[in-house]
Amino acid sequence: MQAVPGNPLFWSRLGNCNALLNHPHQAADDYEHALTLNPQLAIVRYNLAILRIKEARAQLITATTGTGLPPAVSAEITRLLIALPRVQTPTAQAISQ
Repeated sequence: MQAVPGNPLFWSRLGNCNALLNHPHQAADDYEHALTLNPQLAIVRYNLAILRIKEARAQLITATTGTGLPPAVSAEITRLLIALPRVQTPTAQAISQ
């Protein structure tokens, strides 16, 4: 990494690798670092958004396993889970970037 600390594409690819290895927090850090180097990389923003959507889905599913959840909150969680798209991380297009 020391050879390419300022290369945003390196950090984007590293984020892709970490996402594929199921290390979402490290992948997000890598994508965010790439964006600090080049905020115009739309594919990196896309990959970061996909990670965030997956994390949101996981948090909502976990919330439904808690006890004492008010019915209104449970209904809202169900609505959100239906509304959130199912996504794969990362896409084939993202890997090739």
